[in-house]
Amino acid sequence: MPPAVAGFTTSGDFTVGTKPRSIAIGNLNGDDHLDMAVVNSFSDNVSILLGTTEGSFGPATNFTTSPFPMSVSIGDLNGDGASDLVVGNGVMGLNTSVDVLTGTGTGSFGPPTSFDTGTTDPWQVVLGNFTGDGSLDIATASRFGAIAVLPGTGSGTFLAATTYPVGAYLTSIAAGDLNGDSRADLVAADADSDKVGVLLADGAGSFDSVVDYAVGHYPTSVAVGNLNGDAYPDVVVVDGFDDNASILLNAGTGVFGPRTTVATGDNSTSVAIGDLNQDTRADLAVTNRDEDTVAVLAGDGTGSFGEAADIPTGSQPAFVAIGNLNLDDLPDLAVATGDGEVSVFAVDPPAAPVLKAKIGKVKLKGSTKARRGKKSTYTVIITNSGQAAATGVTIKVRGKGIGAKVSVGTIRPAETTKAKVKFWPKKSGKVKVAFKITSKNAGNRTVTKNLTVKK
Repeated sequence: MPPAVAGFTTSGDFTVGTKPRSIAIGNLNGDDHLDMAVVNSFSDNVSILLGTTEGSFGPATNFTTSPFPMSVSIGDLNGDGASDLVVGNGVMGLNTSVDVLTGTGTGSFGPPTSFDTGTTDPWQVVLGNFTGDGSLDIATASRFGAIAVLPGTGSGTFLAATTYPVGAYLTSIAAGDLNGDSRADLVAADADSDKVGVLLADGAGSFDSVVDYAVGHYPTSVAVGNLNGDAYPDVVVVDGFDDNASILLNAGTGVFGPRTTVATGDNSTSVAIGDLNQDTRADLAVTNRDEDTVAVLAGDGTGSFGEAADIPTGSQPAFVAIGNLNLDDLPDLAVATGDGEVSVFAVDPPAAPVLKAKIGKVKLKGSTKARRGKKSTYTVIITNSGQAAATGVTIKVRGKGIGAKVSVGTIRPAETTKAKVKFWPKKSGKVKVAFKITSKNAGNRTVTKNLTVKK
C-alpha cells in the first residue's frame, strides 16, 4: 500500500473476509485495547480483530452470520458486561431478520440468533435506547424503504418490531438525540429519492412521522455529530453520484436547514466524524470507492470544511470508522477495502511546541547622581518571560565616559534575577546611560538612565 499523506501513518493492513462492508470499534475482550468487528458480505461471517499494542491487531477470528451481512454494531445487549454484536443482513430480498451474536467477554461469540424485523433486507443496523426504558434497542434500515425498531428486553432478546415507512431504498441509518430531549432519534438515507429522513422519538417508545430533507444524488452513508460547535448534533450525508457530502445543520429542535455541500471524491461510499487534527473541531473522513482513497476534510467549526486531503488505500474502499486504536488518545482511521483487508491509519501526534526564551521586563534600581571617578552601583532586575531558559545573558553599560560589562549567565523560564553593575564615571555632566541586556537565545532589551555626574 502507498504511504499515508502527511498527518497520518499507516499502521498496517489486517486480513478479514471477502468484501468487508462495515466496521464497528469497541472493547470485545475486556482488556485495555480497542478491537474491531468487520462484516464480510461475500463470506457470510464477521471477523473479529483483537487489538494488541500500538494500533496492531491479531489474526482475524471469524464467526458465521446469515447470508450477505452488510453492517454491524456493538453493545451489551444482555447486561452481563460483555460486548455483543448485531448484524444486518440481506441482498436481493432474501432476508427479513437481523442476527444477534452473544459475546463471552473474551472476544469470542456464540452462534447467531435471528430476530425478525418485519421488513425485507434489513441490511443497516444501529443500536440505541429508542424506547426510553434503559435497554439497548435495535433499529434497522431496509433496502426496500422501511425502518424497523426492535425493543430490547435487557436480557439479549427483543420484542416484536415496529416498522416506519421512510423511503424506497435505504442505504444507511444513524442515531442521535437531535432535539435535546434525551431520547435517541433516527436518520436514514434514501438513495431512491435523494433525501434523508428524520424520525424524532415521541417519548412514548415510538417515533413521529418522517420528515424529509433533500440531499444530493444517491446518498450512501449518513453520520450524526456536532459540526458547528453549538452543542446540537448535525447530519452529514455522502452523495455517491455527486462526489460530495451534504451538510445539514441542526436548529436545535431536530429541524435542519438547507444543505450545503463540500467535494469529497469519486463515488463516495462512507462517512465518519471525528477531530482528526486535534483542533477541537469536527472533521470528516470519507471513503472514495473509484479513487481508492479515504479523504480527510478539516472542519472550521462552523459547519464548513476545507479541501479533501486524500490518503491512498487498497482497492474499492467501502467503509471508514474512527477510534483510538493505538491508545495515544488520538483518533485513528480504519478502512475496509475490496482486498479483504482493514487498513489502519494512525493520526500523527501534534508536533511538540517550540519553547522559546525571551528577555521581558527589565528594571533599574540606583541613584540618578554620581561623582566623577567614584563607584556607582545599580541593581538590574531581569525577567525571562519565555518558556525556555535564557542562556548567555550579559549586561553591557555604555554612556559618555562610562562602560561596564557583567555576565549574568542563565535565567530559567518565567523567573526573575538580579545583578549588580558597577562603574566609575570618567566625565562630569549630564550623561545618558544605556543598559543593554543580551542573550544567546532570548533576544535583547535596552533600558536607559539619565545620570548627573558631579566633579
